[in-house]
Amino acid sequence: MNYAIPKMIEDLKAGISKSDVATYMFGLPLELGDTLGAMIIVNPSSTTVTPIATGMIDQDEDTIEVILVKNYKTTTYQNASQAGDMEFLTRVMRGKDANNDLLGSSIVSILRSNFKRYGINQPQFSINWNDNRFEKEGLVASTLTIQQNSLGNQSIN
Repeated sequence: MNYAIPKMIEDLKAGISKSDVATYMFGLPLELGDTLGAMIIVNPSSTTVTPIATGMIDQDEDTIEVILVKNYKTTTYQNASQAGDMEFLTRVMRGKDANNDLLGSSIVSILRSNFKRYGINQPQFSINWNDNRFEKEGLVASTLTIQQNSLGNQSIN
């Protein structure tokens, strides 16, 4: 995961408008503070290692979270024409155009386009649109969970 996550962050920075997201983090912070605007956190959640051929090959099941967080506390009621919190989360995470095609600038589209570069094979996705793990007034979050299996050599000493 330490190979894939920096590449994911690099691609997300290049593909998502800086007016939508300006801050990126590798790993889950203990506290978010009074962040203004939006942030993307790419967090290694878990790895399960299963020996397939003892001492030779391991099968890894990795889980990576891509968390999109935005603080709306400072903008509430200030600009009625501004997009709401769920509209922002759904557009940036997995937005679609008028033809129902994925927006090239969405998190899901950017990551899917680069799986081969990250060494991710046959991933499974799930999105939690109402991630309530952060206990902070005005903060909204959605989480894309990516699970993937891979085989790797285990050196014999």
